[in-house]
Amino acid sequence: MPHPASVDSASVSQPSPTTVAVLGPGGVGGLLAALLSRAGHRVICIAGEETASSLRRTGISVRSVQFGNFTAQVEADTALREPVGLCLVTVKNTALDAALQRIPARHLDGALLLPLLNGVEHVAALRDRYGAQRVVPAVIRVESTRSVPGVIEHSSPFTEIDLAGPQDRLAELAAGLTSAGVETRVMPDESTVLWVKLAFLAPFALLTTRYQLPIGDIRTERREELAALVEETAAVARACGAQTDATQVLARYDAFPATSRSSMQRDAEAGRPLELDAIGGALLRAAERHGVQVPHTAQLVSELSYHHPMGRDDLPTLELAFPGPERDRGVAAILSGQKTALTGLLEIYEHAGEAVPVPGQRFSVLDSAGHSAATIEVVDVRVVPMKEIDDDFALAEGRGYTNVAQWRAAHEEFFRSPGVSEFLGHNPVIDDDTLVIAERFRLVEPDGPDGR
Repeated sequence: MPHPASVDSASVSQPSPTTVAVLGPGGVGGLLAALLSRAGHRVICIAGEETASSLRRTGISVRSVQFGNFTAQVEADTALREPVGLCLVTVKNTALDAALQRIPARHLDGALLLPLLNGVEHVAALRDRYGAQRVVPAVIRVESTRSVPGVIEHSSPFTEIDLAGPQDRLAELAAGLTSAGVETRVMPDESTVLWVKLAFLAPFALLTTRYQLPIGDIRTERREELAALVEETAAVARACGAQTDATQVLARYDAFPATSRSSMQRDAEAGRPLELDAIGGALLRAAERHGVQVPHTAQLVSELSYHHPMGRDDLPTLELAFPGPERDRGVAAILSGQKTALTGLLEIYEHAGEAVPVPGQRFSVLDSAGHSAATIEVVDVRVVPMKEIDDDFALAEGRGYTNVAQWRAAHEEFFRSPGVSEFLGHNPVIDDDTLVIAERFRLVEPDGPDGR
């Protein structure tokens, strides 16, 4: 494998300050936003209104074992409204589709789009959406979490990014990141950049989440399973063109602090959606394409999909409208099979700090008394402007609508209701371009009073 090019101030002239958008200022995005701002770049963080308001007021405070403690001022908005030179995409894969609604392609003309997500399949999706010339495949190695909006806890003594592509195209980007404190390399082979990380991440994420153990216990109590999983993931990575060695991957696990936990494990403990499809699902799909046998991986993904310890009482809850006749009619329509779709106002989810649902996620539907009436499973999710809802979706709402005009009138009335305004703290703008979450779901089971 050609030696990767590390970029420093001696090899490339220092880049002039640029305007950088950061989509998703969480643990990773918030750290990078603060570092780039401290280095003199203009940074615009793109997030929900609550997070954006907090960042505008207080900036981003970083507590870091590598960089020390500092606060950086950033701009913040709920959408990108002007051209930028660089856009970092640092949201979870589970929130990617909804988050991209905030980044219009017209503001990225001449810009680079740098996704720092887990997995490998998002690169193709971003190229389809924004154009191949804009997207820079990359991975980041860092341990960083957001405790509250605008407060970042950076616990690793390193922050490293690998960029995939031609040196002449990416040298200035790498120099800018390096000068901000992020050790950045340019590597020629995209498959190696993406798959070397996934080959390491997948066993770590799947095993720590399945058994709810830190890596120290995994590598001692489940050593054989860890080794088998590493062999499988390395084989898939090699089939995809990456140069990966299972022995080296195991050695990296052995060098990890024993208390280390994966982000997927933390998401599971917090009841958040898992990046299971982006990590395990992508691995299984690649294995199938290349004819690689991965029985241990398939078993783990299956167990996490269907037997992850989340019983009915632990499922996230879903409440239709407000308690009363309107909610009860909606619950009845779900139980009868008439209702297989629902619509939510994206702004409500953002204000509540809730992630957009993802396919495969299950919810306990509550009746007006607060009892679980049904368990549903999401099968499709789209974040779209209200004007894109059609008659077919309106009929699937199961509320007696005969066309989308009736659906629109009913939802506008609810979204403008006093209860919604009180919850948000203001009257929301409801028009053709208002973003809604359009979900389709299936009824898993009705829940009787004795089934809770």
